Amino acid sequence: MGSVENFADLVVDLEDLPAALRPAALPALVGISREGLVCAVGQASDYAQLREAAEATAGAMMAGAPGSRRLTRWGACAPYFESAPTR
Repeated sequence: MGSVENFADLVVDLEDLPAALRPAALPALVGISREGLVCAVGQASDYAQLREAAEATAGAMMAGAPGSRRLTRWGACAPYFESAPTR
């Protein structure tokens, strides 16, 4: 994957993912970290879960323990920093 200027136009084909990361059902979500690594996979069933997956992707700690993951209601992701709730 070369340089991308507008991530809104970025599409990842299912075939581009390693076999171990291919979702069992579609639609599916795949979070790509700032470092360009897959950091979240799953299937959100509502907007709140999709938002949580986006937060997990944005705050992913890719330098943590290799292979560590956090299980969620929507799938699994790398450990991440959670933002403080807004009031």
